[in-house]
Amino acid sequence: MKDPKKFIASYVKCAGDLPQNGGPFVVSHFLESRTRNSNITDALRFRVYDPLWLLSRQWQLGEFKGNDAGTAMAVSCNVRTTSMSQYSYGEDNSNVVNSPNEEPLEPIVEQINRDITPMVRVEAATYFLDLLRSEKDNSEIRAIARILRELYPLKEENLLMPVSSLENGVVEEFAESRNTRLTLFRKAYASKSFDGYSLYQNPSVLKDTPEVNVSEELIDGYLEWFSRRYLPNAFQGSAWKEDKLGYEFSAENDKYHYKAQDYSGGRVSWYSFDVDKCKDKDAVMEHEEIKTLPTLATYPGAPNKRLWEFENRRVFMGNSTEMQAQGNVAFLQYATMYGNDWMICPLQTEIGKYIEVENVKVLDTFGRMYVINSRAGANDSKDVVFGQRWQMYINAPFDTTKNSNPDGLMFPPSLVQTIEGEPIEEVSILRDEMANMVWGVENKIQDGCGSSLDAGLLASEVGQFIDTSNEEAVKKATLSIKEKEQAEDIGFKTATLESDRITDYKYKVMTSVPLNWIPLIPQHIGGEPEYKCFLGGRETILRRGKLPCFFVDGEKGDYYPVRPLSSIMRKGLSKDKDGNTIEGPLFIEEEQVQGVGTKLVKNCQRSRWLGGKTYTWMGYSKQNKHTQGISGLEFDALKEPEK
Repeated sequence: MKDPKKFIASYVKCAGDLPQNGGPFVVSHFLESRTRNSNITDALRFRVYDPLWLLSRQWQLGEFKGNDAGTAMAVSCNVRTTSMSQYSYGEDNSNVVNSPNEEPLEPIVEQINRDITPMVRVEAATYFLDLLRSEKDNSEIRAIARILRELYPLKEENLLMPVSSLENGVVEEFAESRNTRLTLFRKAYASKSFDGYSLYQNPSVLKDTPEVNVSEELIDGYLEWFSRRYLPNAFQGSAWKEDKLGYEFSAENDKYHYKAQDYSGGRVSWYSFDVDKCKDKDAVMEHEEIKTLPTLATYPGAPNKRLWEFENRRVFMGNSTEMQAQGNVAFLQYATMYGNDWMICPLQTEIGKYIEVENVKVLDTFGRMYVINSRAGANDSKDVVFGQRWQMYINAPFDTTKNSNPDGLMFPPSLVQTIEGEPIEEVSILRDEMANMVWGVENKIQDGCGSSLDAGLLASEVGQFIDTSNEEAVKKATLSIKEKEQAEDIGFKTATLESDRITDYKYKVMTSVPLNWIPLIPQHIGGEPEYKCFLGGRETILRRGKLPCFFVDGEKGDYYPVRPLSSIMRKGLSKDKDGNTIEGPLFIEEEQVQGVGTKLVKNCQRSRWLGGKTYTWMGYSKQNKHTQGISGLEFDALKEPEK
């Protein structure tokens, strides 16, 4: 380098204004490179000045042994298609949808019956009055509304919600006072509205009342609206399975019958279905040719093929100095060695179709045509087992023990986007490793007027009320010992013991658990074959239990079972005519409860379909909780006494 000044220039800059008094100032030095020529075109050409050396290195590394293959330029696919014939769900798949391509699947399979809350009763009554405005004027509507309040009164017990975990009058009254929104709602509508749900149950009373004179078409329209909005599965049953914490439904076309198990809500897609059985292997289908352009199969973080293109480093797997995982090695090998060997060819089809590829014709840059007549694994005679074959965009067999290898992919009618409301109910099913228990923790419950209550806060307030009441009752009590005399005719005498000595320890038979924690106890089925058949052949399953809670009501104390408040955990609980609780079992499969916890959310959803049609429904969704539970449950514990 003869003249370094032509390559490097030095600049001196002041870090601020010069001081006026002639004092020292800060100077910063930095080096900045520049080229001899301001035109960088020659540098960007990236010329190879010794091509013979480059060819020799390619020969030395064996790169000339590769195939002389061109790049794929065009793809033509011959496919066979057929439409889905029906979808079914509910008890024994009795709820059948015969026009599957006209409606999306999510509102159909996810919809559940709504709880008949006070708001539902008032909202239905308001809607019926709106229907009357199409036939009556305002003066007649006011007269009919007075008659409806007499025929279908809004009773006090119908304006309440179960917000007390203990079935005790004093505790229930305190818990109801915590639900302030329902208290205001009850005061506003108790004497100003009638019961819309009672009208739905007994429409004959209204038809037999000549003073009202409402057409049967209007009443039938109201009954159809109420059933569609609030009780869509009143007769055939819902697709939701409590024991599996998911939805179950099925679908079929002329060739295959599909099953969808453990669908947890969200989006129904091709991977939600597994092939149950082949109905007709030679079913008649429509033939179609689809032409498309292939693109390289890549992923974020893979090295780009262009020399001067900046890479997106959102995913970077080569920054580990330790031994790489097998998944990282597979991705790195694919990106560096085989990234230009795999192409993606999108195939467009209609919703509600089953598509099956007959052959693929690929045209490369040399004008040669290659025909692919079979897909990978199509001629495999081995039994399909889990982990044996990796495939994408194909429905897996439902029974992996059978040698069934489906040929195509079904494309169900599903929604693109859904707007979800705030959770109305939320339950977390957690594993408590310290207590060796599984708990159903109620986080949110309904308040009865369209919103939710914090179940944890409510349980804390009710528990504090119970503890305070019990402590006041203990302070008023007197410790007495009854001794029997030798003479039987004298009877008993009472001796009162008084002591100011503070105990060293306090013995607890069992520590308390928050009232919103419902135990799920493992139950062994044993030698009962009828239950084994009902529970899928397993011998152990989680069953809802109940914890005792002691409460002193006046001068008498008793143990009360802690009841759940959410509709998710209250499955099987009902009331008889006398108000007594009828208990039915609630089973949950143990494998459905993840080690990190499972969260169930009940909320309303809204979406739009083709043509702008709107769907609104209420359903469940299952998510991972990402936490474990610590209930603090202990037995036979010695505690420090309270000061």
